Amino acid sequence: EWWIPKAAEGRCFDDVKAIPEAPVAVVLGTSPRMADGRANLFFLPRMKAAASLFNAGKVKALIVSGDNGTRG
Repeated sequence: EWWIPKAAEGRCFDDVKAIPEAPVAVVLGTSPRMADGRANLFFLPRMKAAASLFNAGKVKALIVSGDNGTRG
């Protein structure tokens, strides 16, 4: 467990302005709803963060992965 904080050192940001520019960002997929229908608390913050990066010109493209859902 010690290596996760060490590997993340200097790579976590609270301010979009501090984030270095990159050609692309990967947005890990997650469903807007949990299996029981409740809102997934990770979904909106993740999408808002991705939109903020794109709108601020920090990334030129977003790759958004799926949520691995089986609902159709």
